[in-house]
Amino acid sequence: DCTLVNAWRGISIGPEWNELHTFRNLSICALSAGFAVDSTTDIGRVSDVTVSPRVWSADGFPGAPDETALRAWLKSHETIGADYGRSDWEYVWRLKVDGYRTGVRFRRGQDGLTNAVMADSDLTDCGTGLVVDALNGVGLAVYDCRFASTENVGFASNFNSVVQFNSCIFTGTVPAADGRHVIVTPARQSPIRP
Repeated sequence: DCTLVNAWRGISIGPEWNELHTFRNLSICALSAGFAVDSTTDIGRVSDVTVSPRVWSADGFPGAPDETALRAWLKSHETIGADYGRSDWEYVWRLKVDGYRTGVRFRRGQDGLTNAVMADSDLTDCGTGLVVDALNGVGLAVYDCRFASTENVGFASNFNSVVQFNSCIFTGTVPAADGRHVIVTPARQSPIRP
C-alpha cells in the first residue's frame, strides 16, 4: 500500500539470493526501473501494481512533473516497468505498466532464468510492452492480458523456450505463433478495455 515516485529504481529484489518476495497495492514512477527481480529461488508474487508516469504527475506533491513531458522522457530513455532475471514460479497478477520504453522484460539473471504466470495485466503505451530474451524450460503463461504498445511483444533472436498467450487482447500487432515457442490461443484484436 505504498506510492514510490522520483526513485531511480523503485524496488530491487536481488541479485543476491532471496525467496518469497510479495508486493501488492503499489503505485510506482521510477526513472530507470519500476521494479527489478533476480535470484529468487522460490515463489515470488506481484499483484495490483501500477508503474506509470501518471503516478507521479498526479500525486499532489509540489514540483510534480507534467505527465506528458515525463511520459516523453521515460519513453525516450532506457526505462523499464518490470525487469525479471531469475525467479522460480513468479506469479504476476493485475500489473499495469504504461509510458515506459519497455513494459516487462524477462532475461537471463545472475543465477539462471525465470518461469512465470502473468494474468489480468495491462501493458500499454510502451515502446515494447513485453520483451522476452530468455526463460527457463517451463516458460511463461500469459492470460487475460491487454497489450497496446508500439510493439506489443518482442523476442530475442535466440529465444528457446515457450510463451503461451491465452485470451489476450492485442491492439495492433499480435505475436507470430509458431506452435513451438509462441502459442497464441485465441488471438483477438480489439480495443483495450479501461
